[in-house]
Amino acid sequence: MDFFDPKKKRALTFRLYLGYVLMGIALLIGTVIIWYQTYGYDIDRQTGAVIQKGLVFVDAHPESATIFLNNKNKGQTGSRLTPVAGRYTLELKRSGYRSWRHDFELYGGTIERFVYPFLFPDKLITSEKQTYISSPPLVTASPDRHWLIVEKPGSLIDFDVLDMTNPSAKIVPITLPADVLTPSKDEQHMELVEWSTDNRHVLLKHVFGSESEYVLLDRDTPLRSLNISKVFRLKATTVSLRNKKSDQFYFYTADGGILQTADLKSNSMSPLLTKVLAYRSHGSNTLLYVTDASSTLGKVKVRIRDNNKDYTLKELLVDDTYLLALAQFNEKWYIAAGASSEGKISIYQNPADVLQKIPSIAVKPISTLRVDKPTNISFSINARFIMAQNGSSFAVYDAERDRQYRYNTGFVLAAGQKASWMDGHRIVYASNGSVVVVDFDGTNQQTLSPAKDGYDVFFDSDYKAFYTVSSSKVTAGADAVLRTELVGSH
Repeated sequence: MDFFDPKKKRALTFRLYLGYVLMGIALLIGTVIIWYQTYGYDIDRQTGAVIQKGLVFVDAHPESATIFLNNKNKGQTGSRLTPVAGRYTLELKRSGYRSWRHDFELYGGTIERFVYPFLFPDKLITSEKQTYISSPPLVTASPDRHWLIVEKPGSLIDFDVLDMTNPSAKIVPITLPADVLTPSKDEQHMELVEWSTDNRHVLLKHVFGSESEYVLLDRDTPLRSLNISKVFRLKATTVSLRNKKSDQFYFYTADGGILQTADLKSNSMSPLLTKVLAYRSHGSNTLLYVTDASSTLGKVKVRIRDNNKDYTLKELLVDDTYLLALAQFNEKWYIAAGASSEGKISIYQNPADVLQKIPSIAVKPISTLRVDKPTNISFSINARFIMAQNGSSFAVYDAERDRQYRYNTGFVLAAGQKASWMDGHRIVYASNGSVVVVDFDGTNQQTLSPAKDGYDVFFDSDYKAFYTVSSSKVTAGADAVLRTELVGSH
């Protein structure tokens, strides 16, 4: 028998180990091939040369579109493309819509995601939803983009509520109780402060003469609206919502820089900080603020208050305007801070984590946005982008790709007008009597339907339409709230 013959046994063992070696070599070659394919390497079938590809994901909204890569049809959006590394022009087209275009460099083994393009209709269909004898003093939309509230001209207490998700729904008039506002013979107006995330309550500032007070308007049940200043018997410089709750507040008094918290349920107030010059909050326990306490001459400190512990982030020059913003993106904290006169906004990632370990360390910013005397900073709706703005000049930081963009749209904005985010990837504002939309990187600038400068532009929850204020084409000398459709004709 073979296993009793030493020679045959050695030969069998040799063949067995040789098989193991060959199998290992095959596995190694297979692994190398898979590794190279993972990083985009391939063989050109025509030339036999080794090439490297990248991966490109493409999608479009509000409807699908045809993909053109360097003018070659690549099928419909919702696709995955694997082109060779190189310079490309991506264009999306659909009948009845304006095309979308973007130039990009694709590196081998990398992934590019163009899942955010929005195609606007060639022909914009606009209808008048409500007409007013003059320009509405205040127009605002709920955070869920469902409700639009319009203050009627000539009245401080009368409002119209429009359902932006249902264009056929009746407009509902609401009225603040007469005793909510303090009577005054001086010039008066209402200002928007902010909405609660319950999409029902909105905090307003009633300015009369040299005085002001804060009112919580209940959109659903106006009779439950409250004068917050009267409830807490405090004339604060500013009032804001704490954690966006309609029963939690921050009261700030400029004299002494006193910041307090207030609870509507318990009708109680608690001291929080002093010598505060400006602040922004996030949630219930995170606060970003500027203070002149223990500061160097001519400078102020930016501090983070996290769960009742304070950390110094940086120093700024003394200024009249401090710009602060904070948000979470991909489970990381991003903080933006600057003084307008310095012409720059510093951006930090998870600074509190570093300062908790070494409180005295000088945390370095991950990026710096440079805009001459910025007047506005804000995060996009998805918190991926941070925008700094002054008029038509913009600087935008992309937290996902650690990339920065600077551009000037060339459109004149009304004095003090702030651009806002249409969604997670586009900036919108009214200029020269029209709505202007531009991608975060300054490309694909679109001029849309009529809109009065100084008013915001409001999109519905599904981005099927948007609302603006403009001159009425039906009633001479009047203004109207317009609805413009974003789903084009086929």
